[in-house]
Amino acid sequence: KEIDTLKRADAIVTVSESWARGLRNRYGDKVSVVTNAYDPDYFSRIPLESGDRFAITYLGKLNSAHQDLSDFLGAVKKILDDGKIPAVKISVDFYTAGYGKPDISGLAASMGLSGIVKEHSPVPFGRALELMKNSSLLLVAGWKGQSSPGWRPQKVYEYMGSGIPIMLINGIENTELRSMLASCKNCIVADGARDIENGLLGAYSEFNKADGIIRREAPAEYSIDKVTEGLCGIIEKMVRK
Repeated sequence: KEIDTLKRADAIVTVSESWARGLRNRYGDKVSVVTNAYDPDYFSRIPLESGDRFAITYLGKLNSAHQDLSDFLGAVKKILDDGKIPAVKISVDFYTAGYGKPDISGLAASMGLSGIVKEHSPVPFGRALELMKNSSLLLVAGWKGQSSPGWRPQKVYEYMGSGIPIMLINGIENTELRSMLASCKNCIVADGARDIENGLLGAYSEFNKADGIIRREAPAEYSIDKVTEGLCGIIEKMVRK
């Protein structure tokens, strides 16, 4: 049983502080936080291409009961209707998996966005890295419900490694993820349709100024080398005991 295993463990590691607090209530100070990480080598061999479209990409799981896309799709619709971004200059692609996945194609069709918002099957990891590095904006949909304060999906760390701007939508409950992204120069935290619209227009303006290539330095504190240092420190303490 999991409980018996954790009781016997000399050290317990989890990926977020709020989850660690819950474990410490049961198992004491042997609980530590070591976040997920990205490997810069994954991206070093992928060529960076300029694009003629402002390409927004979502990769990973989606659950319609816990992740809401309505504000985001509404913001895209308004931007197009207002002529602030020409339809020929924007694409929104979802590469999604998971139980309870929303009908993205149906939602797009109901809002007149079928030519802009497209749904795809999941892709292999190597192809996902290529899509990340050659997108203009990477999308994260906030998680609502149980364990939401400490929810920080691995995909976000891969996003960070790409150096491409990231937008978190409707992540009001995801306090640790919001704090992490708010501290990064290439991240946008947007709650509600108006915030999302402003964030998209700001990213689009940067896309135009950069001639289709937007890339910044990935945050070093979430690289695999830096995160592994923290794990090694925990192991060293166990050895000294």
